[in-house]
Amino acid sequence: MFMMEQAIRETERMLTLLQMCNDRFNDVKERKTTYSFEEVVQPFVREADEQIASWYECAQKAQRTYSLQYVQRKHIDETKQAMEQLVVQSFFLATSRAMYKRTAQANEYRLKTLLDALQRVRTNE
Repeated sequence: MFMMEQAIRETERMLTLLQMCNDRFNDVKERKTTYSFEEVVQPFVREADEQIASWYECAQKAQRTYSLQYVQRKHIDETKQAMEQLVVQSFFLATSRAMYKRTAQANEYRLKTLLDALQRVRTNE
């Protein structure tokens, strides 16, 4: 049960991280905001990578341990890779709006699908 709760918390944190990236991306595009690579981008990416790695470990364990409906290992792998990209791309004006939005929406869908599957298993335990 502890692993389940941890996987749920970590997935909720990933959704929050995604929203932060989306907000920053929109700010960069609308206001042409620039960030110092050494002072802002690098420390944020380092912290986000740790959060993503923690989520990835929990999600993999939950996927192996429980029968998670509509969640396969490849979905977790794809989400991890996309989140790592989105965190960095959200800082840069040159990032394509269409590409960013498609990737962010796909990730949000996968994260919410995982969260729903985890919550269903928790309810049935």
